[in-house]
Amino acid sequence: MLQIREGGKRSLTNEKAGVLVEGISFFRCRFVLAMVLTKVAAKIYGTKGSPAVRATLMTVKALGIEVERDEVNIAKGEQFLPSFLKLNPLHTIPVLEEGNFVLWDSHAVNTYLADKYGKDDSLYPKHLEKRAAVDSRLYFNCGVLFPSFRLTAVPFFTKPSASVSEKSIKSLSQGFQRDLTVTRNKYSTN
Repeated sequence: MLQIREGGKRSLTNEKAGVLVEGISFFRCRFVLAMVLTKVAAKIYGTKGSPAVRATLMTVKALGIEVERDEVNIAKGEQFLPSFLKLNPLHTIPVLEEGNFVLWDSHAVNTYLADKYGKDDSLYPKHLEKRAAVDSRLYFNCGVLFPSFRLTAVPFFTKPSASVSEKSIKSLSQGFQRDLTVTRNKYSTN
């Protein structure tokens, strides 16, 4: 928390980490805050090029936690290595490993992290109807929108010179149109 004290001096406090720094600029305060993230005993496997992994990394950041990262190069097929398949036989990313607990699928990982490390329920509501609305959007993403995106984008990751079929483009366009419809209706969480 950034506080302005008498005389205009700034101080940064983080009660959890017990840090107090006085007389530093706002930008340095932000840097020090980044340094006092709560370190948790968890590891995220994946690559930043994956939208699902980026969603998980954004969740980690929003929660103010720090996790270990293990880069999985999907272009080289590292998701098919026996060591990775032991963690996730579906060979998808991200994968969360926390002690003996392993979880895959960004939706499951993100909601788990929000439940476990969230200071409040602003990321993933406890209220049943609000949570159901969030879950509905998550299921829409994994059941409608992302499969359309995968049909269109995956060929470019596996073969840069690939072309995309008109059917794939139409599917993706319909997915985004459905997304717009869902976001505008009264069941949206915004």
